[in-house]
Amino acid sequence: MNNIFYVYELIDPRTNQVFCVGKGCGKRVEEYYREDPNISRHTKTRISEIRGAGQSIKHRIIKEKLTEDDALDLEEALIKKYGRIGRDVNGILTNTCVRGNKSYKGKKPYGTTHIDSGILEVIRPFCQAEGYTISGLIEKALRAYISGSILHTETKVVL
Repeated sequence: MNNIFYVYELIDPRTNQVFCVGKGCGKRVEEYYREDPNISRHTKTRISEIRGAGQSIKHRIIKEKLTEDDALDLEEALIKKYGRIGRDVNGILTNTCVRGNKSYKGKKPYGTTHIDSGILEVIRPFCQAEGYTISGLIEKALRAYISGSILHTETKVVL
């Protein structure tokens, strides 16, 4: 059994109130301290507000050395406890889902795609220069593919 996961809470230092709950492994929680395109729009907005006030987010590791399923269960329980803004009565969290996704090691969760980190490093500067998030660029490409607008066109992307 691989007990490499943890559950964390992000805290708004202006109020000392939890505003996001998540499951991670490795350096996942550190992604919130830099500009990361894989953070939800609502959480990015809150982080921007905190930074705009001249402060930095805080985090707290709730529990470590969990299996992925145990981490997902705890994450879900905490999200239900705190509630989500605009979705649950008196919700305080920026989370959009009640339960996070399983990691990409093994079976991919429905609706997710894993992109090799080397590819991400290549397209990140392009996205930043063009004002896209990585997920926004991928979504735009998928919509074009689904609509058929790029099926009959040879497209060359120069990065």
